[in-house]
Amino acid sequence: MKPLKLTMSAFGSYVKETAIDFERLGDGIFLITGDTGAGKTTIFDAIAFALYGETSGQRREGPMMRSQWAPPDQETRVELVFSDGGETYKIVRSPSYQRRSLRKNKDGEYSMTLSQARASLTLPDGTEFPGKISDINEKIRSIVGIDREQFSQTAMIAQGEYMRLLLASSKERKEIFSKIFDTGIYGAIQQKLREKNSALTRKLEDNRKFFEREASRLQIPEDSCLGQRWKEVSGLLDSRGEEILKTVEEALAASFQAEKESRELEQQVLARKTGLERRLEAARAGEKLRQQQIRAEGLLQALEAERGLQEERKRRLKQAVEALPLQAKEEEILANRSALAQSRKSAERLSGQLAALTERLAEADAQKKAAAEAFEREQPALLEQEARLREALPLYDSWEAAGRRLAQAEQAFRKTAETRKKTEEEKKNSAAVLACLKAEQEEKSRAPLLLQKSREKRKRTEEKLDRIRSLKTRLEALKERQTALSEEQRLLQQETSRYEEISREYDERNRRFICSQAGILALSLEEGIPCPVCGSRVHPAPASLTEAHVTEEELEKVKEQRDLADQRLRIHMEQVQTLRAQTEAESEQCKTLYLEMREASGEQVPVCLETALEEMKAFYVLAVQDEQRQREEERQYQEEALRFEKLTDLIRREEEKFSALQERENRLREDEGALLAETASLKTQWEEQKKRLPMEQKREAEERRIQIVSRLEQLSQRRQETEREAERLKQEEGTFKGQQEAEEKNGRRLEEQRTLLKSEFAERARRSGFANEGEYRKAICTEAERARLSEEISDYEAQTAAARERANQCKEALKGASEEAEDEVKPQLAELLEELSQARELSLKAAAARTEYEKAYGAVKELLKERTALMEKYQLIHTLYITADGKMSQTARLDFQTFVQRQYFSQMIYAANRRLKRMTEGRFVLKCRDLEALSLQGEAGLDLDVYSVETDSVRNVKTLSGGEAFLAALSMALGMADVIQDTAGSVEMGALFIDEGFGSLDDEARARAIAVLKELSGGKRMIGIISHVAELREQIEKKITVKRGEEGSLVRVETE
Repeated sequence: MKPLKLTMSAFGSYVKETAIDFERLGDGIFLITGDTGAGKTTIFDAIAFALYGETSGQRREGPMMRSQWAPPDQETRVELVFSDGGETYKIVRSPSYQRRSLRKNKDGEYSMTLSQARASLTLPDGTEFPGKISDINEKIRSIVGIDREQFSQTAMIAQGEYMRLLLASSKERKEIFSKIFDTGIYGAIQQKLREKNSALTRKLEDNRKFFEREASRLQIPEDSCLGQRWKEVSGLLDSRGEEILKTVEEALAASFQAEKESRELEQQVLARKTGLERRLEAARAGEKLRQQQIRAEGLLQALEAERGLQEERKRRLKQAVEALPLQAKEEEILANRSALAQSRKSAERLSGQLAALTERLAEADAQKKAAAEAFEREQPALLEQEARLREALPLYDSWEAAGRRLAQAEQAFRKTAETRKKTEEEKKNSAAVLACLKAEQEEKSRAPLLLQKSREKRKRTEEKLDRIRSLKTRLEALKERQTALSEEQRLLQQETSRYEEISREYDERNRRFICSQAGILALSLEEGIPCPVCGSRVHPAPASLTEAHVTEEELEKVKEQRDLADQRLRIHMEQVQTLRAQTEAESEQCKTLYLEMREASGEQVPVCLETALEEMKAFYVLAVQDEQRQREEERQYQEEALRFEKLTDLIRREEEKFSALQERENRLREDEGALLAETASLKTQWEEQKKRLPMEQKREAEERRIQIVSRLEQLSQRRQETEREAERLKQEEGTFKGQQEAEEKNGRRLEEQRTLLKSEFAERARRSGFANEGEYRKAICTEAERARLSEEISDYEAQTAAARERANQCKEALKGASEEAEDEVKPQLAELLEELSQARELSLKAAAARTEYEKAYGAVKELLKERTALMEKYQLIHTLYITADGKMSQTARLDFQTFVQRQYFSQMIYAANRRLKRMTEGRFVLKCRDLEALSLQGEAGLDLDVYSVETDSVRNVKTLSGGEAFLAALSMALGMADVIQDTAGSVEMGALFIDEGFGSLDDEARARAIAVLKELSGGKRMIGIISHVAELREQIEKKITVKRGEEGSLVRVETE
């Protein structure tokens, strides 16, 4: 990069627009000279600010570069034209700054307003690069090839920067090189290796604990060969894993063999037990059949004793069935009696209705005669009146039409007069509105610019808010995962304690179960029956059960509890491992986001996730408040901008409206005079037509005509209604008479039917065998009673037949039944059951032991497999970790990042000594301190010493004099510039600027330094030096002279 032209306006001490043409100076060395505070360093600041938005030494930020003497309407701006790779670019940049407003506020005072930062980049083809400021910054970096930090070390060595590098400690150099050479990635690798090493160590420790727990489940007898070998190898997980697994396999095989033998014994006892159980079942079946026969014969005798009662039920049912036909005939007699009573009531009712109907018919005839007489009397006069009114109605229409024309004319006159007055008022209002709109337009003229700046500011705030919100969400999720991990670890500890407690309880109960077996056997001993253990028939002192004895069911229940606790413990272990891995991954992501946010804000602080969440919450609240405030500001500016856009159109329309109102007012005055004359003529016509009308209003005439027509219709309708009513009553009278005759005939028929039914009932009762009605009444039964009798008869017969059949069956079954007694078989079975109990106990113990060995073998196998994989990873990661962390030897700690930086440092020293030898005539050179001489405490590896050629000794660089220190620092700065350009690839810096330092040199040293710099330029590089030294003004021909004036700094370029 080589600057071609620099233009500054209201920047620092340069108030007016000031341009410096570097092309006039050409390549080689030139001097920037002037009084203290004149603005020499500001030229460097302007170049750095134009490229990177920051000043050269970072002592002053962009907003601080606003000239304090600049008027409010002058923009702070820097424009730099530069070349790179044969192409020409132009960058224009303005910082954000506060300035006084151009107009006073409502209080009559000037307020401060914020001008937003902006930047634009013109590419070699003349087009402007699209994008935000951040995009432009990234584009500049890609063009130049280095960032601002590297630029300050390679192209623009600010005042004091080179001395800082020379006298820095190893730790300080590490921080400087980390930024310049971007070696932070190696530090991140160290941290990542450290974390992975810790994680694998924890996993190995967890694996060991799990193994110890599983190993505790293996109850291998210590006095056996297998037990001795197990005791020897079980603690050597990493060296004798295969032997451990082989020992467990052998123990498992032994448990299988023991279980097989115990099961075979149990099956033999079971076969003998099955034979005894069959004999006992046969004895019980014979006894049961004999008892069933006795019960069946007893039941048959009891049923035969009830035979007389059964015959009585049959007789009672027969009489009830014979009474059924008489019941039906009796119901017919009752129905006849009810129908006859109803017929008599209907005849009486019809007689009364016929008498009332005769009276109504006489009244209807009288009303018919009166209606006919009224119609004949009133009809002629009413018809005459109706005809007269009908002929006069058209006159009303003509008169009303004349009245409407008059009213319309009067209304048009009033409306025209009112409209003219309103038009005059609207014209006055339009003039006032027009004046207000023009004033408001002037006030809103700056709204679009303010809106654009407000949007850019809010967009930056939203981007910041998104980053904060994302990190806050992740931190909250991390906190939840940590809480879940702590809770799961607590549960794991609880489950571990519970498992250990249940295991101890199981061991204790198992011991007590085995001890109590003698007491359980003693419970079944009987005098005279041999003991299943010793065979004795005499039992003088049988063992007794203690209160703490344990049954097999209780022992099995505790074993199930232990297995369940073991399963739950495994589940919690897996969950703890999963949560720990998830928490570590989430923590790494949060650290990365946190560092990116901090770096974006320019802060370099260590990551502390414990306080980061609260910090992000506070940042989030502040950012939300800023965003809300900016939204409100943007909304106000947007409303003003929209209002400004509408004002021009509103003003145009208001002017058109004012002209239209003027024309409208003139036209209305003419219309008002013509309407006044027309109204007078129409009023005369209306009054003449009114005199010819029969009534005041047409409505009165129409209402009178309607009344006449209505009266005629009423008279005609009344006559027709009375005629229809009289006719209807005559028809109804005939209907009632016919109904009365029919009802009387029906009554006579029912009387005859009643006599016949009584005769038939008496005859049927006699034929059914009933001597009188009393016997018939006793024989009547309800349907339910008949069903009950029939069911009782059937049940009796069925029970008798079943009892007889059961007795016969029992007699036949007893012919082949066993004669052996149950009491003879029971003692033998009791002895065998005791033997079976012992065999089953041995089998259960063997199965339980085999299950434990199986589980332990599977778990140990998986744990050893897992440990092998973990150890492979751990050995690799641990070796990398201690190597990267500098812990491989007893020398000074030299971590990965420092080792890489030491290579850059050595290259810098080599490049620096090439120039330092010439500047000092080979009296001393710089040297990177040897590893053997480094301190074992603190940061080391980037320490700088001075080797004196004259004394052949090494001393600290801080012992150099002022002039020697400047030459060494300048050499180091030039060496660093060489290394940075080499590491940046094709980067070529066509310019170098050095700020101060030559005043500490004598004439010879200064001349040698200038000669080295001239040689460095090589006729193709521009080197600018800022200095107050008078001798340099004589030695260097090309100069930029800076002077202070009343209106800011002024520059003058001298080429000869």
